[in-house]
Amino acid sequence: MSDIKELDIHGWSKVYIKELYGGFIGIISIHSTKRGPALGGCRFYHYDNHKAKFALALEDVLRLSRGMTYKAVAGNLPLGGGKAVIVSEFYELKPDVRRSLFESFGDFVEKLKGIYITAEDIGTTVEDMKIVSERTKHVVGLSESLGGLGDPSPVTAIGVFTAINWITEKLLGKPKNKVSILLQGLGKVGSNLLEHLYNEGYRIYISDVSPKAIENALNKYNNLEYIPPDEIFDREFDIFSPNALGKVINSSNVDKIRYKAIVGAANNQIENYEVAQKLQDRSIIYAPDYAINLGGLTLVYYEYELRIGKQRSMEEAKEIAIEKTKENVIKNLEEIFEIVNRTNKSPAIIADEIMESRLK
Repeated sequence: MSDIKELDIHGWSKVYIKELYGGFIGIISIHSTKRGPALGGCRFYHYDNHKAKFALALEDVLRLSRGMTYKAVAGNLPLGGGKAVIVSEFYELKPDVRRSLFESFGDFVEKLKGIYITAEDIGTTVEDMKIVSERTKHVVGLSESLGGLGDPSPVTAIGVFTAINWITEKLLGKPKNKVSILLQGLGKVGSNLLEHLYNEGYRIYISDVSPKAIENALNKYNNLEYIPPDEIFDREFDIFSPNALGKVINSSNVDKIRYKAIVGAANNQIENYEVAQKLQDRSIIYAPDYAINLGGLTLVYYEYELRIGKQRSMEEAKEIAIEKTKENVIKNLEEIFEIVNRTNKSPAIIADEIMESRLK
């Protein structure tokens, strides 16, 4: 692995950097392999600060890989936590360039000899993973035509939907048709979550930086209201559901927040423990992200079982993944909020403590 650079970062098992096709930089962060191989998606993302983009990407992949460790524990899966980031540019790639890029990423994964298993994430697709699978077997999230279980986003959405219903019933104590919810982000997970919430009768508001995503949602569903991205902290809602990027709740906006609960699929939603505790001190409910967005990881784990012969059929593997997702989301929320009610510590802190104790 002479072309792969290894970083020594305290608290992480392995962190690798490699220059990929076209000069793109790939980072694979393996937080833990205590429970099994580290599984986590590959993010293809453009970091706005050009001069600091590597530092931002490294910070991102470290936080995300640690979150995947906790997510695997939260899902009671025999996996460790890993994540990959390919630092993208602002321009679209030609198809042949994109193919060559993901072929080289597949070679990168293969050189790690199975300690890291990749999948799709923000900026990557099932088609990208198909290309990766041509160079390594250590990939999941493949299409059904290739023996996979397809896009894991719908199962992630089911987990978050389960959490929203639980919090609505157990903590807010309101009928669903009286609960206002702002969905931020209408990507793969957010759009699936929107459909579940709409069918359940919630009062839904939507926000996204993509005009096309907003247009599609407004055309598909009746009685939605659009909230511009720069106004999401200016309104009061029962539930805010962040389903885009991380650190959406931070020191610059935490004092403005007028939501009763924060329940979403985005990873690393809260900047730090101080911000998290401020929410708790104001009696704002927070559902820790990895405790509820574990559905996608659960699905791809059962895809892995299918590929190694532990599951008999695609249909059975998918059904088990969905049921395990619902079961573990509810179990996690019950355990976290029982302790929150006794201690008044932030759910973010409590969740980390629970997952660390399960790792020992």
